[in-house]
Amino acid sequence: MKKIIAGSLVLMMNIMVPAFAAEGQGLADRWLVRGGAFFVLDAQSQVRLDQENGFIGTSIDFDSDLEMDTSDTVARIDGHYRFNENHRINLGWYEFNRSGSKRIEKEIEFGDATFPIDVQVNSFFDIKSFQAAYQWSFYNVEKVELGVSIGAHFTDVALGLHTPDRNIEESTEALAPLPMLGAHLRYSITPNLEVLGKWQVFALDIGDFEGAWTDSSILLEHRTFKHVGFGAGLNAFTFDLEATNDDFIGSFDLRMTGIFAYMKIF
Repeated sequence: MKKIIAGSLVLMMNIMVPAFAAEGQGLADRWLVRGGAFFVLDAQSQVRLDQENGFIGTSIDFDSDLEMDTSDTVARIDGHYRFNENHRINLGWYEFNRSGSKRIEKEIEFGDATFPIDVQVNSFFDIKSFQAAYQWSFYNVEKVELGVSIGAHFTDVALGLHTPDRNIEESTEALAPLPMLGAHLRYSITPNLEVLGKWQVFALDIGDFEGAWTDSSILLEHRTFKHVGFGAGLNAFTFDLEATNDDFIGSFDLRMTGIFAYMKIF
């Protein structure tokens, strides 16, 4: 799905910019808020939690090894405040909570805890994400808007395992502040119907963190009423992280794809 979204964005840019290179006035909602549900159709996660003494923990597939949920419905909010036609601030937030329960089929070393074969293990993997970015729309006319952005992405990750019938448990939590770059486009099919594309990415290797994150989407949005509209489209996330700070020593790899459906006010 991520390749489909990225390919769609490149194709739209190649078609639209030559077609609408004439001067014109861009659309400029001073502020806009989108709120809705992200219907996660497929979520995959690989996690490893190491010990402080350097002992490497077991690499766990939370989906197959622990039967964690691979689909869910997540609340999501984003929006922007526009200073003028070319400059705006983008904000976004979502929270994703997963859980699972399984009688495990292999021994798992997770942090300082050892979970033996054939015990019931309950698990959780929670993510809270907030992002803020400045966007410069270097091209903005009635039909087309193209922009780039720079900002920060703050992700709080909490995960853990425990046995309901034995006194074995281990959990950890870490906040990963990461820089972010992005590209954005808008294409107005009609004055009330728009296609929106977004691709955001970070890559970081500094201090306690080494990781990469992407967020790509393509949405169809309708201005239904004077100050209210509706939209829906495809959205894909990836988040890979290696960390060695005091709270989290290990790695995780999270991938989510789904549909974002929402209402907007502007």
